[in-house]
Amino acid sequence: MKKHSALFLVLCLTLGLCVSCGQATSAPSAAPSGEAPVVETDSAGTTLKVALTNPFSGTSAINISNPYRYATFSQVYETLIAYEDGKYVGILAKEWKKLDDYTWQVTLFDDIKDSQGNPFTSSDVAWSFDGQKTAGHVLRIYYEFGAVEVVDDTTFKLTLNTDSDGAFYLLGVQMLLCTQKASDDSPDQLATMPVGTGPYLCTKYVEGSSCTLTKRSDYWKKENLPKASLANVDTIEISYVPEAVQMLGTIVSGNVQVAGEVDMSISKDVDSAPNVLTKYISNGTYNGLAFNMKGRAVSDNKALREAISYAIDPQGLIDAVYTGHATIMDTYGMATASDYNPAWVSGISYDPEKAKEKLTEAGYPDGITITLVSNNVGEDAQLSELIQGYLGAAGINCVLDYVDPASGAARLAEGEWDITHSGGIGVLDMSLFWGNIYNKSETDMSMYFHNDPALYEIYDAYKLAGGKTAENLQKLYEYEYDNVTWLPLFNKHVFFALSGGYKDIYLNDCYMSLPYLGSVTR
Repeated sequence: MKKHSALFLVLCLTLGLCVSCGQATSAPSAAPSGEAPVVETDSAGTTLKVALTNPFSGTSAINISNPYRYATFSQVYETLIAYEDGKYVGILAKEWKKLDDYTWQVTLFDDIKDSQGNPFTSSDVAWSFDGQKTAGHVLRIYYEFGAVEVVDDTTFKLTLNTDSDGAFYLLGVQMLLCTQKASDDSPDQLATMPVGTGPYLCTKYVEGSSCTLTKRSDYWKKENLPKASLANVDTIEISYVPEAVQMLGTIVSGNVQVAGEVDMSISKDVDSAPNVLTKYISNGTYNGLAFNMKGRAVSDNKALREAISYAIDPQGLIDAVYTGHATIMDTYGMATASDYNPAWVSGISYDPEKAKEKLTEAGYPDGITITLVSNNVGEDAQLSELIQGYLGAAGINCVLDYVDPASGAARLAEGEWDITHSGGIGVLDMSLFWGNIYNKSETDMSMYFHNDPALYEIYDAYKLAGGKTAENLQKLYEYEYDNVTWLPLFNKHVFFALSGGYKDIYLNDCYMSLPYLGSVTR
């Protein structure tokens, strides 16, 4: 979720998914479960061909901020836990429990080894978590990480900066882990060839083009495999197809059996293709527009922020980019959150005439030029052009600053922008929703440069142990309602296409809703 980076509008991706039927389910319980279900595997021994929409750079487990890197390597590297069929199951972690408001104790399975035979221990967890934080992972949830205290080889204590159970579970399902020894032994710290504990071994990787994964015969986990650990095919051949028309040709020709996160612009054509099963999954991802709250024209001018907000039509974005496979988001928060209140409605809806009135009130009757930072590919690029058109109709000249997804976080940090796409995932409780918007990093600013003392008096009280009360949540909602620093837009669906007899795909419910690629079944 992220995700979650503000530039990854589709980051990240969500809890509460029923992957076998493509229907949303209720929010998962926070009760831990160390027992994994027994899953019958497909022993056909086939080669699975997969197409993903975006390429990426680098193969290290550290700073896996691009969701397509995650989808590619989430069965080479592993996470502590996974969320499947309404509950959490252990992957590397056998047991976990909350010791106090901020501390969790986790016990690893015995005898975990990576593909080079290196033992995976609690020290490797500490090294991986520290490395992610040092690398500056773009998903705001990682700023909730405090420290890992190693108790012994299989036991550690994880201290967080929040008492939110949801933060622990999101870290548990998102953080890809590896052994320090594998990284130290690698000439480039695994930057060009991954080494992990997962059921697949990467045998070939061509940056920006393709990746081949091969089933391990020496995988450490032998029984009671969760879906995330399944290896139903011997070989997975992954290609990256960012151009929508090319992806359409790849799908309808039968050259791949799975296409993940397919661009919605080709959905009708894929729907009508013979022998292709399409799945539109309402995954709960929230998407919005964030304002730069430091040193820009929008920063200290609420009327200008309102003018921009009134000018944008969420339904128009949904119809044009997602062919209707999304719903307008008209509240602050997600219904998957245990403490969500449907009364937290946004005070703004599409009204172009109101946008012009607010622009005059803001002091710009003749218009103003602003900058939108956006990914330069896929849905983000399409959304940006539509937003540019809506703003232009209201008298606001919007300059598009396109960046490669890999450099998006750095561009945001430079601060030379006014608005940007923003999204989030995995809302088990509202602390994760507000944290994605307001959490500060080591720069003492949020990703969108919030630094209002009045805001942080409320937010800091909310973050304290016991502070997540209905009263404090209401104050956060009222602050955002009154100040308009983040505009909710829509909740999108994700789109998958399957062929070659494959009927089911197990998804990583907490990050991008991309598949555990080896777990596709017939």
